[in-house]
Amino acid sequence: MSKTKLLYLTRHAHRDVSDRTQDNGLSAKGREQAEALRQHFKKICEEKGVPLRFISSPKRRCVETLTPLAAEFNFVIEIDDRLDENHGGEDLAGFLRRISSFLVELNESKGLIFACSHGDWIPEAMRLLVDQEIDLKKGAFTEVDISTQPPKLIQVVQSLKDSK
Repeated sequence: MSKTKLLYLTRHAHRDVSDRTQDNGLSAKGREQAEALRQHFKKICEEKGVPLRFISSPKRRCVETLTPLAAEFNFVIEIDDRLDENHGGEDLAGFLRRISSFLVELNESKGLIFACSHGDWIPEAMRLLVDQEIDLKKGAFTEVDISTQPPKLIQVVQSLKDSK
């Protein structure tokens, strides 16, 4: 059995900002970014031929970022509150505990794991995983081999346009 365990940690695509007080979904630009992610990751999923898992923050923009790819393979996206952005009343220690709890649970996963979160969550998660604070643009992702100890950063892709 394959020991492949890769985490693709994605920052949600561009958000509809018509009303920032609402849990808006993606803008037209964001839907294009989500489609580009689907096309890119579809090839990887087909080549690897390993189990897939899709996990998202409960925010609509995160779910909509993963939806095209998950739908491609008829998967349901798992909603995990631990991937949500920092809440106003949450202190840094609580935020880091929540992130760490999510990362520890990933040890039970196999195959390719696609997780979508936010611009404040991802740098902290990357610091905990690979000891690097990485800021991602919207619609960007990191690839981390989590089958190794310590986990190994494989790549940071800030734009799929630049990676082609």
